[in-house]
Amino acid sequence: MTTTTITTGSALDALFPQYKTDPVYLVYFHVDFDGVVMYIGKGKGKRPWSKARSKDHLEWINNCQHEYVEIVAEGLSERAAFALEHKNLLSGEYSPRFNEVLRRT
Repeated sequence: MTTTTITTGSALDALFPQYKTDPVYLVYFHVDFDGVVMYIGKGKGKRPWSKARSKDHLEWINNCQHEYVEIVAEGLSERAAFALEHKNLLSGEYSPRFNEVLRRT
């Protein structure tokens, strides 16, 4: 079993000083009708429902006939959202089809 450590606080600030500290970010999944996670993202406001996506991802969204957005966590700083997004991406638990960083590896 692999344990993932998420760095927080000032250590995280030192690693990623460019990220915002306002607690307005969230982490979300785009989930298929059968519960398969298709995309893992972070953003704020209405980003989870945005249509600014890759061609394949947008086609999938337009064909969805169900509520496909699942909010995983909200009220996060940008750094914390980034860390949680990447923890989920790298955990091996999910294989989201539309996350480009995973398709390149």
